[in-house]
Amino acid sequence: MYRFTPSLLFAALLMGGASLVACSSGGNSADGASAAAGSSHYAIDTRVEDGMLQLDVSPGAGLKINLEFPWALTVGEQSLSAEDTHTFRDELVRYRLPVPEGAGAEVEGMLRFSVCNDATCYTPRERVVWQL
Repeated sequence: MYRFTPSLLFAALLMGGASLVACSSGGNSADGASAAAGSSHYAIDTRVEDGMLQLDVSPGAGLKINLEFPWALTVGEQSLSAEDTHTFRDELVRYRLPVPEGAGAEVEGMLRFSVCNDATCYTPRERVVWQL
């Protein structure tokens, strides 16, 4: 059973009324919380190398990648999970996938992921863009 403290509820309200859900690390989660890429919670880096789209996610200070969360990256018609990652460990997650055929000047995707500390998990959804 999870206890929802006043400070946790206040934090959820600050994040736009996000719902609170159980976190796989045993803490609480601000579900759907959206922090800007490069926030204190995580950093997202997108690049194109050798005809491949690469996406790196690294946790902020005092946080780690939630390896039990069902990560998802959707790019066009392609949906990838944690099993499809190139690297999946506490300090880095890396996806690599081919540039889609017929791609224009940029490729867009949606990433759902989680980073945690001992008390809280952040589970944002982030729009990601690769410039070709």
